[in-house]
Amino acid sequence: LPVSEMERAQGLEGVTVVAVPSPSMDFLAVNLQREYLQNPKMRQAMMHAIDREGIVAAVLQGEGTVVNSSIFGPDWMGTPDGLNPYPFDPDMARQLLSESGFDASQTISIMHQPTASGGTPEKDAAVAIMQQQLNDVGFNIEILQVDTAELIRRYVDESDFDLFYNAGGVFRADPSISGTYFNSANFTPGGGNGSHYSNPRVDELFDQGKAQTDQAERKATYTEIAQILNQEVPWIFLWSPNSVYAFRNRLQGFEPPSYTDNKLWNLESWSVTE
Repeated sequence: LPVSEMERAQGLEGVTVVAVPSPSMDFLAVNLQREYLQNPKMRQAMMHAIDREGIVAAVLQGEGTVVNSSIFGPDWMGTPDGLNPYPFDPDMARQLLSESGFDASQTISIMHQPTASGGTPEKDAAVAIMQQQLNDVGFNIEILQVDTAELIRRYVDESDFDLFYNAGGVFRADPSISGTYFNSANFTPGGGNGSHYSNPRVDELFDQGKAQTDQAERKATYTEIAQILNQEVPWIFLWSPNSVYAFRNRLQGFEPPSYTDNKLWNLESWSVTE
């Protein structure tokens, strides 16, 4: 279910509504090839400028969790220690923006797929709120609406974007997943690193984490990666939404999966009562 349908579904007789954490996350990918987006303090200002908790509460109806890096699971990994939580703080955002030397006349576009082109009403609402909140602290943000073909051209093929509001992935499944997006060997179009983020220490740590078998050692390695990403902010980290389902009470044995594409994962355990 989209969260906008939760209340209606909860009012249906004989229907159960359930929500579980998803493995995915929403984020603003930053094109680090743009000179005016390269100062980390400017990106940290963006983190403080956006009321992520407020958007989760209002737009997602509380069905999500704010994240401060792309590493937030599975259970053995959990949320890494030592991360800046970047609370909503417009004054701090203005201070960091000033310290960054950012040219306030510079327009920044957020590339976004609207509902009509494959997006969702929740994303439409969230991007409008983020635009306003970023503008409130001194940015000049515009929304660039694109369809799928234009998105692929700009994000994958040509790196022709400023910020890209993206959502998805299976980050919670394993911390190594983040290497797809932040290892410098994975620049687009040959890989998933659309921001073209490059940090030799992060590359070294991802290679190290993949080679380790001891869980405690892996956790330490990926904690360091998370701390670096949290400090350098190659993406504007937003939230991990919950996956929401509704099913008739006649259905027995349904176990909601974290990822919505896997609704039938335990189908052999289902039965239907009269």
